[in-house]
Amino acid sequence: MGLDVTYKGSQIAQLTEDGNLTLETAGKYCEGDIELAYSGGDGDQNPVAPDNDVIFIDYDATIRYSYTAAEFLALTELPPNPTHSGLAAQGWNWDLTDAKAHVSKYGELIAVQLYYTSDGKTKVHFSIPQGVSLVYCGLNVNGEVEIDWGDGTEKSTVTGNSLTTNIYTPHTYNAGNYVMAVTVVSGQAQFTYADYWLSLILSERKSDSSHGKMIANITEIELGRNFLLNPLSYRGLRGLKKSPISPLLNTQKEGAGFWESYIYCFGNAENCPIQDANGMFNGTELLKFVCLRGVISLGNSMFKASYVYKVCLDGSITEIPQEMFSGVKMLSTIVIPETVTQIGASAFYNARSLGDICFKSQTPPVLATQYSLTLNAPSCTIHVPAGCLEAYKTATNYPTTAQYTYVEDE
Repeated sequence: MGLDVTYKGSQIAQLTEDGNLTLETAGKYCEGDIELAYSGGDGDQNPVAPDNDVIFIDYDATIRYSYTAAEFLALTELPPNPTHSGLAAQGWNWDLTDAKAHVSKYGELIAVQLYYTSDGKTKVHFSIPQGVSLVYCGLNVNGEVEIDWGDGTEKSTVTGNSLTTNIYTPHTYNAGNYVMAVTVVSGQAQFTYADYWLSLILSERKSDSSHGKMIANITEIELGRNFLLNPLSYRGLRGLKKSPISPLLNTQKEGAGFWESYIYCFGNAENCPIQDANGMFNGTELLKFVCLRGVISLGNSMFKASYVYKVCLDGSITEIPQEMFSGVKMLSTIVIPETVTQIGASAFYNARSLGDICFKSQTPPVLATQYSLTLNAPSCTIHVPAGCLEAYKTATNYPTTAQYTYVEDE
């Protein structure tokens, strides 16, 4: 199944099933006129519907398997792992027992396949457009890594004793396309960043605005073993066409790691929790499916102005922070776990497509302000547990205008 991107009725880009992004027409577009639509299906089989209750997603947002809640609860094993050349599937980010418990409680599930590279190396695909460029590879290293520059020259060895100390290794490239491979020989490593705005995977200098020229030339990242994602690992990677993200590599996700990047889905394993993820997916235009597990604390503006289609929250979440879903374009429904006790200011402000909010708690979560659920959507149905209708309708700051309808679920 693919994803078509249209602007005022004309197709400007297409994401194919194999993860390739074809840009038909370059330029800047008014976000209000951009539309995303799924196309195709799974070959000779029936098209896969993204609206099914339970979906199993590959790293490129391809829906590999899709079930109703009843169909999934009848399974005796998880569906098989997808296969890709050069990647080693690590399994879905749910086991069968936990997945069934989640579906039984919330009626939905997103499962994401996790990968390492088959050879354990972290690989960055990129291009040098013209001339000769001196490029820096920025790393934090606690141990030893080896850099294969991908041009037949001598490899570089980098050693360090801290994941907070920046180490910049220079290399000269001629114009061309390259795959730089980083092997963690011992310990752990990650790409570094200079400040809140600069993730320095590759840079023409150690830290300045010229970095923006390089990250636009990165087309693919494949994560290997013992390689972590720092808070800004994917910040601004708008040239990224595909990236098999493997959250099993990480102790936690924090910060604006994917802000304005072109990734398609995300899922973390329960033992790799999310923490303080302010703006983590802010402005991501092709992000479709997200599964958040084992959350320590979410972040403000986490999905602000993104095009995320479906988000699966688990019972570790206690708060929806301020502006978390503010301005989301495509999100049509959200299930709020019973563990959530607070919803921040403008958490869902201007979430124009949100038509259903499903609360699972018998006690209405506290809304920070009257704008916490101000969607500016044509209509929205607020689903509440049986026997809790009046409690929600009369709770402080809960909407009372005509476009909101409260219903009791069985």
